[in-house]
Amino acid sequence: MTKIYYNDIHIDEENKVIEIYKKCDFVEVEDSEVDDYIEEMLDWGEWQSFVIPSQTTDYKVLFN
Repeated sequence: MTKIYYNDIHIDEENKVIEIYKKCDFVEVEDSEVDDYIEEMLDWGEWQSFVIPSQTTDYKVLFN
């Protein structure tokens, strides 16, 4: 299973930091369905942003 946090996050491009806020919603999705699920949620307008901490390598992820 892959945990995906969405919407209540802040991405700081300049400092390469992603902040996940305290009450940020998340879903757990089967690994094989992650790409399709993300695409669907973005297409439907349910998500404006998302992050998968376990797959994030270029940014530091902070849980606030």
